[in-house]
Amino acid sequence: INKKKFKEFIVSYDEDEEFYRRLFEAEQRSPQTFPSYVDSLDQEYIERRQLYVPCLHPIWHPYISENAFFKSSSQNIYINKHNRYTPEFIHEHEFYECFYVYSGACSNTIQGKKRVCKTGDLCIIPPKTRHSIAVFDDSVVINIMIKTNAFHSTFFELFANNNALSHFFAYTLYKKTENNYLLFHTRSDEVICNLIEDIY
Repeated sequence: INKKKFKEFIVSYDEDEEFYRRLFEAEQRSPQTFPSYVDSLDQEYIERRQLYVPCLHPIWHPYISENAFFKSSSQNIYINKHNRYTPEFIHEHEFYECFYVYSGACSNTIQGKKRVCKTGDLCIIPPKTRHSIAVFDDSVVINIMIKTNAFHSTFFELFANNNALSHFFAYTLYKKTENNYLLFHTRSDEVICNLIEDIY
C-alpha cells in the first residue's frame, strides 16, 4: 500500500467508529432522549462486536492481561487505530502501550493527570499504569501494544546506557513503579511517521 492510500485508509471510519460517532452525536444532540436512543440499539450487535456503551456497561475492562489481549503465545505486538468517539474509560494492562498521534490531537489521562497530545506526539506507557485516551473528532491515534517480555528483550541493550530512556525503563522494571510514562514531542518527524506507517 502506498503512502497516499495509507492516509486515505487510516482516516476513513470503520464500522465500530461509525457506531461510536452516532452514539456520541445522539447524546450531544439530546441528552434527555439519549436513554431512549440507547434502548433502541441492537443489544446483540453491541455484545457481539464488544462495543462499549457506558450506560449498559458500568464496568469496562479495568485491567487487561496479556493472555486476554494477545491472540496467541507467539504474538508479541499488536497495532491498531484507536477507535474515534469511543467513550473514555480508565484502565490498565499487563503490557506496554505506545500511542502515536498520527493527525490532530487526543486527550489522555495518565495516573489521574490529564493532558492533550498533538500530531507527532509519541507516548510510552508501562504496565500497570492507569490511563485513558479520548478522541472525539477526526483525529487519528495509533496504538502499539507490546508484550512485556518482548519489550524487555528488544530493548535490553538500551537499559545499560546512561540516558533518560534507560533510566525510565530501569526504574519501571526494577523499582516496580506504576507512575511513569514517557512522552516525546517528535513534531511530526518524517522518519518516525514513516516507521509507524510501515509497521501498521
